[in-house]
Amino acid sequence: MAKRTFRGYVAESPVEFTLESPDGVRTLDVHCRNSVPGFVILDFMSKADTENPGTLAAVILDLLQASIVEDEWEKFEAFVNDETNGVSIDVLAEVAGYVSDSFGAVNPTPPAPSRRTSSRTGR
Repeated sequence: MAKRTFRGYVAESPVEFTLESPDGVRTLDVHCRNSVPGFVILDFMSKADTENPGTLAAVILDLLQASIVEDEWEKFEAFVNDETNGVSIDVLAEVAGYVSDSFGAVNPTPPAPSRRTSSRTGR
């Protein structure tokens, strides 16, 4: 019987991005969690190239909510909702692409060494 262990991934260095208003006066540094569930990234990747704007908006929102540190979500949402900051759907799509690339195109930590059992001792 074949068996393999797959180890989850946690970012070694923080994933962060900065939003900036068109005039450069207002900025917001946003920190992401150390890990994003794989299914969230897969869902984003499978629907990001859709012609249905509602579906695209939903997967962008799902990815951002899963990625951004919970304590920072309200600040992020307020910055995005402030019309003077000019954060358009195109900017949010770029951010989602950056986050997806940062978490989806990483090599997981190396697999744990295999443990072989001895037929004599059972260890």
